[in-house]
Amino acid sequence: MDIENLRNNGKFKVSWYIDPSLLHLRTVKSILQPVLENAVTHGLASSKNMPKSISVRAYKDSSGNRIIINVHDNGVGIDPIRIAELQRKFASPNIQEDMHIGLCNVNMRIRLICGESYGLSLQSTLGKGTNVIITLPIIEL
Repeated sequence: MDIENLRNNGKFKVSWYIDPSLLHLRTVKSILQPVLENAVTHGLASSKNMPKSISVRAYKDSSGNRIIINVHDNGVGIDPIRIAELQRKFASPNIQEDMHIGLCNVNMRIRLICGESYGLSLQSTLGKGTNVIITLPIIEL
């Protein structure tokens, strides 16, 4: 994120909250980078909201059985029609569908490795930003 911020002349702030009880757990590799890159490229780059920000929160859900990683940006948001299309693709068992789209690729890898009850979901409001919610199983080392 430091490199992305340098590339964007320091125009956004990133805040992190990682529940310390998660630090010893295993996770699927390389899932945050594409989500964060997507937030910068598609959410913040064309946003007029100031200050531009991304927050990353990782915590256990209320049952204590899953990890939730919430990546929120205050960028341009995603059109509701596009959100519905992405959610449909996230639920699709077709592995070949939209392999080139970063979020679909991350979701597919999580589902293949962890099972179909895990993956990504999206919440977005045009002009206010997007939440990407990543749900993962708890895997002890």
